[in-house]
Amino acid sequence: MDDLVGLEVQLRAHKLNLLREREQLSSLIQEYETKRKEIECKINAVNILLPESDAPVVPELTLIPREKPAPQPRRRKGGRETVVEAAAAVLAQENRPMSARELESAIRGRIAELKAKDPVGVVGILLRRSPRFVRVKPGMFALAGSKCETPSG
Repeated sequence: MDDLVGLEVQLRAHKLNLLREREQLSSLIQEYETKRKEIECKINAVNILLPESDAPVVPELTLIPREKPAPQPRRRKGGRETVVEAAAAVLAQENRPMSARELESAIRGRIAELKAKDPVGVVGILLRRSPRFVRVKPGMFALAGSKCETPSG
């Protein structure tokens, strides 16, 4: 029974909080509407005072969606290259498609040792998942957009 009383008290407190939040939101909406009307009046006044021009100097209010910033490449702690960055650098330097095994041995010196049971498999999976690389043929990768992207023969 005490549990039910406790729950009822919590429910009433939660309901009061929701009512307060609703009041706050209503007042914010009213402030927004007032400011919007003020801005529209100012825009109309400016458009009326303009010389005989068909196009208003102050355009209609339109909402412009914010663009999301491009994701930054992730760096490991200590500023070392990631496997994907190292593989991209090796492929750009070699300028030819390479197998996951070749890439794993080439990037081994550039980054800390891959602590995995199958480091070649990890490299292959990371390259298949990244849009920076294309699979030229099974097990062979090239940089996306490079001349060696399409298989020869």
